[in-house]
Amino acid sequence: MKRQLYLIALSFILSGCSVEGQETSSLANNAAENEALIVTTEYGSFPETIEPSEESTDSDGDNYKENYPEWFSELAKSYQLACDSLNKGYSVSIGKSKPEKGSFNDSDIYSYYRINIDMGSAIPNATFQEVNSVLSHSYTISFTDHIATPEIRDVVTLTILALDPSIDLSAAEQLASQLSTSYTGNGSASDVLDCGGYYIFFLDGPTIGTLIGSEYPDLIAKYHKDVNQIPQNLSEYSEASQDILSSPLNKGLPIYVDATVENFIPQTKGFYTLLVKTEDNIQIYFII
Repeated sequence: MKRQLYLIALSFILSGCSVEGQETSSLANNAAENEALIVTTEYGSFPETIEPSEESTDSDGDNYKENYPEWFSELAKSYQLACDSLNKGYSVSIGKSKPEKGSFNDSDIYSYYRINIDMGSAIPNATFQEVNSVLSHSYTISFTDHIATPEIRDVVTLTILALDPSIDLSAAEQLASQLSTSYTGNGSASDVLDCGGYYIFFLDGPTIGTLIGSEYPDLIAKYHKDVNQIPQNLSEYSEASQDILSSPLNKGLPIYVDATVENFIPQTKGFYTLLVKTEDNIQIYFII
């Protein structure tokens, strides 16, 4: 495990650390040798006929229209173009859930934006979390048990093509095969693929292996800017200590901790518990 400096808002989330503590992957190491992996694509012109649906149905059956951020709509169009390239009859639509209060903090309001990939027998979706009207560029794709493993690999291929259209189909399929093969289960993440401004990897979801869950891991697409966002002024942060962490009156206090990642523990609704150990062998759990 690698040693990392973490900056944390004690009240809630350690931003973008889902891959911290993993050894650098062979795919990431080879990124410099394969320019296709590190091209940052500006999404530009798309055929006017590719228009994801703007109508969504939430769990209560209410239909409504939603104005989507331009980058989100363009990413959905990129997924549709990728589906066209794969030529298996897959199609794309988009939607948004009804806002709801957070389970950790009642003052936080959550919504979930989704890019749905209709594969016929299964419809996996890329889920983006919006917190207090701020929509994350990072997203998670979860798989149900009735999806076939070749279709999961197709989703990886589509994701690679959508995030970096400069990669051709053959190369995307090869990268998808390598990434899928690198996932061995047993609670560990796959290798990490650096692609089009995102890190892509497999990670066990909160319900994997349960009776009501899935036998498949989640596919995580972590936006570069969501990873290791370290402010310039470290004086705004307090160094974590047992006393600071133990007091409920320090809720919301920005802290940092120099520690080694020990484990990721899946929780509900896409959250994970991050277990780290300090130089003094103090174990700290953070919800991420």
